[in-house]
Amino acid sequence: MRIGTILAGLLAWFPLIASASPYTRPHAGFFLRLHQASLVSDDVADRFIEPLTGFGAGVFAAIPAGDVVALQTEAAFSRRGGRLVVNEGGFEGEETYRFDYFELATLLRLGLPLGPAAQLYLEGGLALALLLDAEVDGHYRDGYDYASYHE
Repeated sequence: MRIGTILAGLLAWFPLIASASPYTRPHAGFFLRLHQASLVSDDVADRFIEPLTGFGAGVFAAIPAGDVVALQTEAAFSRRGGRLVVNEGGFEGEETYRFDYFELATLLRLGLPLGPAAQLYLEGGLALALLLDAEVDGHYRDGYDYASYHE
């Protein structure tokens, strides 16, 4: 009997809570981002550089200053990198670089509410990235000579 009373009370409060704009109160959550990452080098021609799909996953907390502007902090794990692929003059080689980071960011978020539960936003600010790990996988073939390595 007591559980039924508590559930009825929660159901009665639900329309009041659900009708409040989620953009005008502090909120937090989890995120997952996919992005294309690439290498940049003055020593390697751009035609040999290929992008690598990376990702980021973490948590955020936002403190709004209205429906449009919010201050957001994030903590995230991020993997980035790129690939070098060479196939010229009998030489074939490929190296894949991966970098793992822990990132802390403080962002200013500008949002455009599209409805009661959807918002389009743009964010920018300062981020501190700490390198956790770096890996290189590679192999090459020069004529009959073949080698592979992992660092």
